[in-house]
Amino acid sequence: FSEAMDFTNMLVADAKTTASGQTLQSATLALLLTKANYVPSADKKSLTMNLTNISTADLNKEMSVKLYNIKDLAGNNIVNDPITVVFKTDNTLKPQAKLLSLERIEYNKLTATFDKPIKTPGLIVVNNESVAGVISPSDLTKVNYTLSAASAQLTGYQKVYIGFWEGYNVLPNDTTADVLIEKYVNFSVNNLLPLPAPVSVTQAPNDNNVLLVQFNQKLDETTAENKSNYSISGAVIAAAELTNTTSGGTVKLTLQQGSLSATKTYTLTISGVKGYNNSYQEMNPYQLSLYLKENAAPELASFYYVYPNSIVLAFNEALAGTPSFTVIQNNVNIASYSYINGTTVVIILSNTPEAGKSMQLLPNSSNVIQDLSGNKTNSVLSRTVN
Repeated sequence: FSEAMDFTNMLVADAKTTASGQTLQSATLALLLTKANYVPSADKKSLTMNLTNISTADLNKEMSVKLYNIKDLAGNNIVNDPITVVFKTDNTLKPQAKLLSLERIEYNKLTATFDKPIKTPGLIVVNNESVAGVISPSDLTKVNYTLSAASAQLTGYQKVYIGFWEGYNVLPNDTTADVLIEKYVNFSVNNLLPLPAPVSVTQAPNDNNVLLVQFNQKLDETTAENKSNYSISGAVIAAAELTNTTSGGTVKLTLQQGSLSATKTYTLTISGVKGYNNSYQEMNPYQLSLYLKENAAPELASFYYVYPNSIVLAFNEALAGTPSFTVIQNNVNIASYSYINGTTVVIILSNTPEAGKSMQLLPNSSNVIQDLSGNKTNSVLSRTVN
């Protein structure tokens, strides 16, 4: 896909062969229709399906499935839903996978790239240490080798031995990968790649003033928390905070309240952010169009008593929520219930208040007054009503 996608509600249906008159075994149909067999990549831009357990009777048949309800991270359905995916297996014997490159792409990691998918990752020997490989879940042609703390400090060109990998359906007499091959790898930091773009940017579900920027890589704290590295067309970023550093990095962007003047599409630009401990160079400038809700909180314009038994709070925009108030007169709560009516909150009193004596209006802890975009009011609601 061209951007990160949400596969939460994806449905798989209509599994079949594309050839007229052919059918699929029940075990194959079950595999193709099981959503759990479709694994999203780390950046959520692709799906991988493991067909290792397909029925042998269905090998090398061309098949198709339909994928429904795939959305982008803003909740928009993909164009031409459902997607029809056509594919086939290939178990013919082939030459061993060839090593195309071995590079240091992160501070503590070497990555080998092969000309075809890898079944067994093999190992490397560097700095007199043996390191087992791990196949990348998002790209089966890549194998990652995690360096020790000592090896990660090396710079310049280093001798690395690599071998004992295996591709799929390899010819039995092809033993070209059954030895250690000598390579020279540039370990200098300047050889590292730019930090990849974030995998998702979302507006916090309960706070329109907050954007959550999710990276799959650990981030350099100083550059991640530099608010000048982020900009949103027409809005003001008040703060940037790195909130998750375990395996990836989530940056919490706090917007100045009211700077999102309307619910519409805005352009977010990110630049200058680096990887943790020199694991990635500064990222390339990144732009993303985001559909964001406005973040201007409703304001209390006026409040007044209406004879015989109500108090009205008038705001500057239409409201939603569940108002709840206490009204004290003569040390007694005379509030009965409250409700929203367009741009006003109406508080019904249990009886007509005593004339000439003020009432103390107090919001209860359960009081929720917000606009139709979910912005809660910041206005002071504890008032004296005459």
